[in-house]
Amino acid sequence: MTILGIGVALTGLFIGFTTRGTMIDTDNKLFKVYHKYFGLFSRGGWRPVSEMECIRLVTHPLNGTDHSIKIKKNDVHIIFQGKFAHEHVFIKRCDTMEAARNEAQKLGELVGLPVELGGTRA
Repeated sequence: MTILGIGVALTGLFIGFTTRGTMIDTDNKLFKVYHKYFGLFSRGGWRPVSEMECIRLVTHPLNGTDHSIKIKKNDVHIIFQGKFAHEHVFIKRCDTMEAARNEAQKLGELVGLPVELGGTRA
């Protein structure tokens, strides 16, 4: 039983201290989706922002997003959108459309991508 308990505890620690995020290097126009394990070890590679078509605002959760992100009914997500619908990268969650528009416009100017306002996803 002790070994089982240790295994369950280690699994809980792994899940509890593993995070996912997106880093953006606006100077070099690169982004990186990373996974950080146990809060210590990071994994993920840099990709050029030019691989994405635009910055899009979506008004409800996307399929396949990181469910550890706290989601509210009126949240607006800022994402990098690729050529196809399944090619998207979560950037940030905002509480209002106005705040999301402002953030997306600033980011769009820094990385050279157009912003699509008011998009929704099923």
